[in-house]
Amino acid sequence: MLDKSRIEAVLSCLKGAVEDWWQAGNLTIAKCKEGYCLDEFLFRRIGIPLSLDKIWEFTGVIHILRSEEMDEEKGDLYRRFKGMEAELLWKGLLRKKAVFGISSDLKFLQRYVKNIKIDESLIEDLNRNASLMDLIMKAKPMEMKIYLESFSDETLESAFQYLNESDEPREAILKAIEAYYHNPKRITWFVKVRQIMTGVMNKKKIEYLIKTIEETGSLVRRFSERFKNTS
Repeated sequence: MLDKSRIEAVLSCLKGAVEDWWQAGNLTIAKCKEGYCLDEFLFRRIGIPLSLDKIWEFTGVIHILRSEEMDEEKGDLYRRFKGMEAELLWKGLLRKKAVFGISSDLKFLQRYVKNIKIDESLIEDLNRNASLMDLIMKAKPMEMKIYLESFSDETLESAFQYLNESDEPREAILKAIEAYYHNPKRITWFVKVRQIMTGVMNKKKIEYLIKTIEETGSLVRRFSERFKNTS
């Protein structure tokens, strides 16, 4: 678990956008002020077995439609967004180039939830954004994913109840995701980045990672609102 001084050092990178924050285990959750590009900001530090290095994970949360706004039509919107989930890829041998592509998780899920349709509209917007791609080249995250909320506590609990003795825990998660896909409770995007850091906390690196999340969160929100209003 991070100490208070390190938590406050990370939150200072959000430049006064934090309204409140608290901890849940090793996860720090920050509620952001109204009008900021993110609704919540989450982060944690994860140990690596047999190593002094740590994985830092930062996640921006963007609410598009809350539970009270959902209906059958908004459920269709969720399912269209689901096919737009993306991840960052590094291409090239000597000079690596960052490019967004279809989420590998989505490709796997498509084999399980048969009617998911891939749509690269969001990916195209991300790859066209020069300022975002410049930030990514400075931040160089080892992992970056953009994905929707895919299950609630209720759907996951229900899925575990119907597990057979031979089922793997992953099967329960897939059942929960499938149930949520057909009956989504809200439309919420997550922008997650991960980076390995050695030794002392590298605040400059963290600033670039957070700026990358902010820029991506702003783009995802604009794209989602535009798509919602034209669908």
